[in-house]
Amino acid sequence: MAGWGGFFFSLLNYKTEKYVIAENRKIGILFRLYQLAVLGYIIGWVFVVKKGYQERDEAIQTSVITKLKGVTLTNSSETGLHLEALLSEAENFTIYIKNFIRFPKFEFSKSNVFETSDENYLKRCSFDREEHLYCPIFRLGDLVSWTGHDFQEMAQKGGSVGILIEWICDLDKDSSQCNPHYSFTRLDMNLNNSVTSGYNFRYTRYYKDQNGETYRTLYKVYGIRFDIMINGQAGKFNIVPTIIAIGSGVALLGVGAFACDMILLYLMNTSSYYREKKFEIINFKKDRTKLKDGKTGHRERRSRKPGADKGAANSSKKPEEAEPALESSPTAEGQRGPTIPRNTGQRYSAIISTQGGGEPKHHITFSSLN
Repeated sequence: MAGWGGFFFSLLNYKTEKYVIAENRKIGILFRLYQLAVLGYIIGWVFVVKKGYQERDEAIQTSVITKLKGVTLTNSSETGLHLEALLSEAENFTIYIKNFIRFPKFEFSKSNVFETSDENYLKRCSFDREEHLYCPIFRLGDLVSWTGHDFQEMAQKGGSVGILIEWICDLDKDSSQCNPHYSFTRLDMNLNNSVTSGYNFRYTRYYKDQNGETYRTLYKVYGIRFDIMINGQAGKFNIVPTIIAIGSGVALLGVGAFACDMILLYLMNTSSYYREKKFEIINFKKDRTKLKDGKTGHRERRSRKPGADKGAANSSKKPEEAEPALESSPTAEGQRGPTIPRNTGQRYSAIISTQGGGEPKHHITFSSLN
């Protein structure tokens, strides 16, 4: 039970950091390189490339309006003439694609149609990435050629073309910087060029003759199908994602410090010495008792010092009052040496003579310091 009690009481201990400067060049270089890598990641990738300081809105609301314009001539097999491909003359047909987008979080909306008061603008313009980006009139031959295929070849068996309109808007900048990006791909083609390539569908028409019998005509139609896809996201500065990005960077820096500590604590030849210097256990009660004892002893020493100085002052005599005694008189306890005057500003030397086995004689010679 005592062991469990010590364990639970140890949970109540508070641990604080102790900074130890380890003069190890290898660990120091490793730690600095890691810090530079983390700073490069946070500044270069998170903030510059990914714009981690922005709040995002990808719930785009959109609508598309299309209209096809073009006229061609064909005939029927009932006339005995050969039925030509309908789409061979449709290369110059135009398709009108009008797109509206809205980001509800930021209350921002825009269209891919150029805002102008000129009513004839849409009648004479044609889409061009450089000059007429906001003209939604597309030529069919251009749409197919942008996918990397030939229109006449696609007109024989049909095909499916995907039109992707992508809006990537940085709302920290002016709204004129939010522009649509178009990309065109053929969706029905695959690497094996199998029978699934192309596009066609069937439909029927029913009618009755004079006798009331029902007949039907089955049509197999080849054509080009356009699939229009809209994608987009908008971003705007917000303090919350900024703090989160900075906090993640600080956490990554802490991981580097932790890894270097683990190397020093467990993977180095001097790990035991480093552990001894890094970790220190403080017993508050014992250390406080020692501290009190040290303060008490210090006070006692300070209280004794003035008394000792006072006694020394009382025992000293002035130089003019001190009378040198050249010889000492015997006492009941035995021979007593001469009394040497103090604080006289003179040097002296003493010689004890015991010649002839008689009583010892003291000879003192004084000399001035001056």
